[in-house]
Amino acid sequence: MRHIESSDGTLIAVEEVGDGPVVLLLPGAMNDRGRLLPLASALAARGLRGVAVDRRARGESTDATPGLAGAVEREVADVRALVSDLGPGVTLLGYSSGGILALAAALDGVPVARLVVLEAPVVVPGAPARDATIGTTLDELVSSGEHGAAVELYQSRVVGLPPQALSGQREQPWWPALEAIAPSLVYDWAVTDRHPDPTALSSLDVPTLVLRADETWPVLAASADALAAAIPRASLTLVAGRDHAPDPEAVAAAVAAFVGSADGDAG
Repeated sequence: MRHIESSDGTLIAVEEVGDGPVVLLLPGAMNDRGRLLPLASALAARGLRGVAVDRRARGESTDATPGLAGAVEREVADVRALVSDLGPGVTLLGYSSGGILALAAALDGVPVARLVVLEAPVVVPGAPARDATIGTTLDELVSSGEHGAAVELYQSRVVGLPPQALSGQREQPWWPALEAIAPSLVYDWAVTDRHPDPTALSSLDVPTLVLRADETWPVLAASADALAAAIPRASLTLVAGRDHAPDPEAVAAAVAAFVGSADGDAG
């Protein structure tokens, strides 16, 4: 594990597995790089270099300038710093809200060779309603140290989990880890709130592979369809998995085929 410095002095932790063409892995909400390390290892077994990232304010990364204002711009700057460090030809893979961050970075001109968007959420029928007050409330809860309340707000009003799924979780052994990562939820909210509409991606000119688990949640299946339809050079592939948990080996096989194609163009 090493750190790469972003433009505001934030130190972004990365863990690299394997050698070969680089696949930079951005995790989603309530995840750090550990969520994508199995995928990094599976990519390494296929001759690629998987680079798993702790996005700012989570895991072993810092956050020099926290807060909602400018959050998207800071995360895009982080991706730019990572890509610059890793060199040309990077494939940028984002999981869940990390997929929206990957799209935002490409739209902002971060020079990536290819995009892989894995189980990324956009606004489709059946998705939780976007409420502009959520971001401000999250920011206030995090700033005041009410991390548990911030996690529950994100789970209920952004993810859309029902009350029965939230009941009793504060007594679970994994709850402290969720509270620890709560400051990063401001960033997940900011990037998904900035880019809720897939039709706004029609100007994106990067070969893109949209991936989803074949038994994922219906709203994520609809999101994948919408993204694949909106991005001009995109194709959609289904991989084994269920409930927002695609199989790392299946994802790695699809990514390796995409990266290894003659020109990386999905279509």
